[in-house]
Amino acid sequence: MWRLKIAEGGKSPYIYSTNNFLGRQTWEFDPDAGTPEERVEVEDARQNFWKNRFHVKSSSDLLWQFQFLREKKFKQTIPQVKVEDGEEITSETATAALRRSVHLFSALQAGDGHWCAENGGLLFFLPPLVFSLYITGHLNDVFSAEHRKEMLRYIYCHQNEDGGWGIHIEGESTMFGTVLCYVSTCMLACWVEDPNGDAFKKHLARIADYIWVGEDGIKMQSFGSQIWDTSLALQGLIASNLSDEIGPTLKEGHNFLKNSQLTENPSGNYKRMFRHASKGAWTFSDKDHGWQVSDCTAESFKCCLLFSLMPPEIVGEKMETEKMYDSVNLILSLQSKNGGFSAWEPAGARSWLEWLNPVEFMEDLVIEHEYGNWGICFTYGTWFGLGGLAASGRTYENCLAIRRGVDFLLKSQRDDGGWAESYLSCPKKVYVPSEGDQSNLVQTAWALMGLIHGGQELSGSFMRNCMLHYALFRNIFPMWALAEYRRQVPLLPKNMKSIRDYEWFQHQSRSLLINKWVFESNVFAAL
Repeated sequence: MWRLKIAEGGKSPYIYSTNNFLGRQTWEFDPDAGTPEERVEVEDARQNFWKNRFHVKSSSDLLWQFQFLREKKFKQTIPQVKVEDGEEITSETATAALRRSVHLFSALQAGDGHWCAENGGLLFFLPPLVFSLYITGHLNDVFSAEHRKEMLRYIYCHQNEDGGWGIHIEGESTMFGTVLCYVSTCMLACWVEDPNGDAFKKHLARIADYIWVGEDGIKMQSFGSQIWDTSLALQGLIASNLSDEIGPTLKEGHNFLKNSQLTENPSGNYKRMFRHASKGAWTFSDKDHGWQVSDCTAESFKCCLLFSLMPPEIVGEKMETEKMYDSVNLILSLQSKNGGFSAWEPAGARSWLEWLNPVEFMEDLVIEHEYGNWGICFTYGTWFGLGGLAASGRTYENCLAIRRGVDFLLKSQRDDGGWAESYLSCPKKVYVPSEGDQSNLVQTAWALMGLIHGGQELSGSFMRNCMLHYALFRNIFPMWALAEYRRQVPLLPKNMKSIRDYEWFQHQSRSLLINKWVFESNVFAAL
């Protein structure tokens, strides 16, 4: 059976870490692992994916979840609640659903404090890796027979009905995706210099970081989204107001973020090498990744600010003030003259350089831009936009942009109460609803939180065409939306019947809202 290893460096003399491998996640095959029942469970998941592969393209990322829940002997003890159509949602119902989600999600935390998940979906990652290893003669050294078996499974599982493959698992077949003629030039150039050199072997030692195993086989991911997922997950858990029940989970996550912050700039004269400062930043995956990212820094910094306002005996000691200043300085250094923020480095190059883009299927990759497509696409962006405007003190009453954002979300709501936006919104740059009548759970959570930000009581892409499968989003955002709904929307308890009870409840709700404003004011005062 396949087993996920956390924060382990392995035995290769060519691998090193700046942070004791914190956040590293690698898969290892153990032929003797697992009981017959556990092996059947994995095989059933594989068969279920195969039977439904043309209808559900992304995996449920079950293998590591089976492993973690089994190792922690997790048993869900909170009864499931169901709400029928037209039934009133009470405070007790929302709380029970939230607690059930929080306790399961806490059990899925890795031992070093982060949350694991697939970050794949692109079909042009794995083949060039295989090609380059084959050409250099290292394919069988790096990948065992079991590795190759799971790679074949992944390719078979994501073949379209017409026999071809797309750029990503949801895409229609393309010549590029089917032929897979792209070869990793960086790896080839290194091999040509010296096939047995240390530089090349250092590449080989890190290949395991890019490999992920699911019920649909082995895939190559972008590197991992450990810090990004963990920062969002912790915000959802904090919003649940259940810190007394999940204190150890919050503390481990807090420690992971504190230990994952970049504390130094790139080595040498980095400005002469056209690198930007990185001190104070967080990356997308782990500290060894090394590349600062503005939104990963912002979300992680926000978590640390929130933790600094919570009891240290529950969540651990707050981050050092000087390191918080470093984060603020890094974020401000990425702001452009137009007020926007770029992702990795300051924007400033001339726009005509994009005409030299050598890649046909990726957009806006030659120079930095302040505007990007990261989620799918208008629903995701509207949630963030409404949240940012609300954080700056704007409201539905005094801000036209908030009213327009709320209006967009309400108009795109489906008959079943949910939301579902197609990935085609990204390449077409207009809102495209998903086909069929089924809503998307993650996008519904984004929309609900956007409406809450806007004062209403009610999954990722990049470079336009590159659709990523953020497997953990289906756990994070529904839980977070439930937490925000329960925290900010007045819900009647089951035992409330009289007008006097309701008036008392309104008074308590106003008090809670005032406390929320005070809490958020403290956050921004700390910032």
